[in-house]
Amino acid sequence: MQSQTQTQEQRDNVKLMNITGDMVECEVVKIKRVDDEKGGFHGVMQEIKIPGYKAPVQYWLDDNKVTNSGYWERKRRSYIPRKYLEKESKDFKWLLYGLEYQNGTDSVKEKLNNFIIRFESFCRQGTGLYINSPVHGSGKTLLGCIVASEIMKRIYHASVKYTTVPDYLELMKGKNDQRTEKNQEYRECTLLVLDEMGSGKSDWDKDILRNLISYRMSQYKPIIYISSCPMSKLTGDGQIIALIEDMSIDIGLPPVNVRHNLAEEQKAQELNKAAQERGKEIIF
Repeated sequence: MQSQTQTQEQRDNVKLMNITGDMVECEVVKIKRVDDEKGGFHGVMQEIKIPGYKAPVQYWLDDNKVTNSGYWERKRRSYIPRKYLEKESKDFKWLLYGLEYQNGTDSVKEKLNNFIIRFESFCRQGTGLYINSPVHGSGKTLLGCIVASEIMKRIYHASVKYTTVPDYLELMKGKNDQRTEKNQEYRECTLLVLDEMGSGKSDWDKDILRNLISYRMSQYKPIIYISSCPMSKLTGDGQIIALIEDMSIDIGLPPVNVRHNLAEEQKAQELNKAAQERGKEIIF
């Protein structure tokens, strides 16, 4: 059902501030419950009698509920790569790392559950994640995007932006209006996912990154870093590296190319499906 409303008569009293700044006691004469999934409205519309007013005044109380439409609109504006946009926690295949890494992955899952479920608490401290693995295809970017999506799913006001370090540096070298607008988004969003974090950058590049990271840290705005480089091997501004270490939870993924394993698994499934659909027909 797209929209539901419930109306009930109720005679409670509430205190509201009038135009002179004084608190006055008012009577709630009617309450209407509104749940409109399509429009993204969830809350209560009250009709209140205020002393001095001839007719009741309508007053909206929002539930601050995450709606499906609002969630997907924020995801579309997040710049998360399209191939990861629809991925959720159930899509991350931990078993592909193998039993030998199970203790490590169990520890990682515990940290991630705490971070997502208690994100608002971590956010107040500016604490983020540092997801790293030396192997390409180990699932770092997929995991970072899934964590960001799960946070948006739980918190109605959470804004997320994704960018890679090379893309951000290229943006900041430009001199168009998009540079200012997008840089402001990266600086002010609730959670920034910063991919391809590493070493070997020029002094100019390090200054640009330092400005972004130091600003967000000063405002207690968390960052999810994604890197092939462990924190201990980051090079550059020692003060910024120390801040990254102090304000990031280390999420080390096993050195396993799960992307390759997953691709092989998907190809095997496609071949099995084709064999079943082919029947007895042969060409060779």
